[in-house]
Amino acid sequence: MTALLTRRIAVIALSAAVLSACAEFPLLGEPPAATRADPRDAALGAQLHPDILKATPALDHPGLQAYVGEVGQRLAKQGPPSGLAWHFTVLDSPGVNAFSLPGGYVYVTRGLLAYLNSEAELAAVLAHELGHVLARHGMAAGADADALRQALAMHRADGYGRERELEANRLGVGILAQAGYAPQALADVMSTLKLQERYAVAQGRAGAPLPATYHGVLSLRSDRDARLQQLVDDAQGRAMPLPREGRDELLQKLDGLVFGERPGVTRLRGNLLLHDGFGLALQFPPGWQVSADAAQSVAVNPAGDARIEFRRGAGGLQASLQQAYAFDDGVRFSEGVLSGYPAVFAAGTLRGQPAIAAAAGVGGSAYLIAGIARDAAAYARERHALRGAINSFRALRPEEREAARPQGLRLVSVRPGMSFAGLAQQSPLGGDAEAGLRLLNGFYPKGEPTPGQLIKIVQ
Repeated sequence: MTALLTRRIAVIALSAAVLSACAEFPLLGEPPAATRADPRDAALGAQLHPDILKATPALDHPGLQAYVGEVGQRLAKQGPPSGLAWHFTVLDSPGVNAFSLPGGYVYVTRGLLAYLNSEAELAAVLAHELGHVLARHGMAAGADADALRQALAMHRADGYGRERELEANRLGVGILAQAGYAPQALADVMSTLKLQERYAVAQGRAGAPLPATYHGVLSLRSDRDARLQQLVDDAQGRAMPLPREGRDELLQKLDGLVFGERPGVTRLRGNLLLHDGFGLALQFPPGWQVSADAAQSVAVNPAGDARIEFRRGAGGLQASLQQAYAFDDGVRFSEGVLSGYPAVFAAGTLRGQPAIAAAAGVGGSAYLIAGIARDAAAYARERHALRGAINSFRALRPEEREAARPQGLRLVSVRPGMSFAGLAQQSPLGGDAEAGLRLLNGFYPKGEPTPGQLIKIVQ
């Protein structure tokens, strides 16, 4: 998942935000007694929902999806009656984001979940998004999906505007109180995510990709922090004496969650192809243009008259070559070994074009490498490059396999003497790992965990 994809999610989400004709609610006071959605809300949300999932799929984690859905539905039941069928989805994105569409569609990314440290904080983020939906911030009178998509192209990813963000906060703290969570959780999580924004900016200056910022914190500027705290204080009167925190409950659900970018099936280091799906590597010639995906990788020389192909075959080694490449009569086959694997080699022409190829047997599968030139002159010029690529075929090295393993959150119970500085020395986060670990656990910029406490690390 790339930074561009993360920003694309935010843009699609904001398609429901840029045109707005919301109900006029005061910024302070009780939520409305009833907020009935216009039927168009659900229709537009249902129409835009596939766009969101096409840009970024739902996270393949049924337990976490169910947990987030349960918390969301608990909040929805305590909110003003709306007649909406609510849908809560965790997206497989490293970006720190949450957003909603008209009609009760609420999304939160795994990237944002990584920075939460209690169920109450999760509830706070979801309650803020419920506030946007209930206030109909995503709807415009007479607007349709096409109009919303067109409008988003003309606006920056700047949320719903500061006053409407505060309006969502006002509704959110009331819903939190009714559902048994502390309204203070909303102020706390917004503060954490604002710190994450600052940390991301600092990391960006060091050359790291800059993640998208959660739009909810965009209202927290100048006097807006105080206004949010006032909303929280006003809602405390509706809070339960012993509000639910759910720290360990949330952390247990986050154990093993992928953190950061998810490595691709194919990776290039210069022109060294590392195919994580196959567990194999191939060195394409320097200066050649390479395109790679899960099914096939192709390199083309600068002159455009020679290419190298790498793919998986089907059946036996020689049969795989014959099926994949319709060699002309006179092709020569020979058996041998390629990087320790049994192999069959072929040399001849393909529709008159000089070609050499190999099929290597690895783990019961055949893998094909072919070098093809446009004519005899091109082959004479590039034959060493074609043969060199075939001979470079090998298994991924242990360190290359390790690099392909996605980083994930792991829970550890703090032992006496354990510190973030010590944990940072063995962390793959690099750079300012100590600050990153503090931020993940709600101790940024200072503070240390206590013995016996569960904290998140990255492995």
